[in-house]
Amino acid sequence: MRVANLTAQAFYEDEGKILSAVYFQGCNKDCKWCHNPELKPMGGGIEKTPEEIFVEITKGNFLSDGVLLSGGEPTMQKGIVELCCHFVGIGWRVVLNTNGSMPGVVDNLPEGMKVTLDVKTPKKDYGMDSGTIDFCIQALQRFNESEIRITWSPSYLTEVNVIEMVRWIRSINKESPIYLQPYKWTTKMPGVPFIQPNKEQVAALIKRVQESTGHLMKTRYV
Repeated sequence: MRVANLTAQAFYEDEGKILSAVYFQGCNKDCKWCHNPELKPMGGGIEKTPEEIFVEITKGNFLSDGVLLSGGEPTMQKGIVELCCHFVGIGWRVVLNTNGSMPGVVDNLPEGMKVTLDVKTPKKDYGMDSGTIDFCIQALQRFNESEIRITWSPSYLTEVNVIEMVRWIRSINKESPIYLQPYKWTTKMPGVPFIQPNKEQVAALIKRVQESTGHLMKTRYV
């Protein structure tokens, strides 16, 4: 497993739990709004086994209640299912972020964890990968906790796009909450920043989505 960054001590809070974090190197997508563009290349990071990561995170760690597994794309890492099972087996909260490109891996993850899925675009723009993302959206329903995120900037997703995405997601997954996550630029991102929606714009879009689809989105990071 290619590890770019590992933080054993308290790092991240989720639902009242303090999580350690493992960021994996390598991603099979090239999202221009990615907050961790340095983790896209496949060749970086340090090679570690699931057992080495598990021991490094848990040994002498009295602060954390769980672990965040992100990247990069963690489901591309051979051994990710085994690693999740290790953490779930000791009663830790496990949160895994994925782009949904490896649904067979997601379907084999232990149920007693939380999986968050980033849906990038309307279904038609996934092209030949649309069946893959469909499978992953459906698979989320078997986990104890899950959520679906849409990162929004008016620069690359219109109001109609977001409404279309919510209708598509809800047609195959009635349970996982859908979050509208406003795009935020960081200095790590290449090129010209996209438009960063403010709190009022996010609230207005959530209202229009509910009026159009009957489904209420949630939000954070505003």
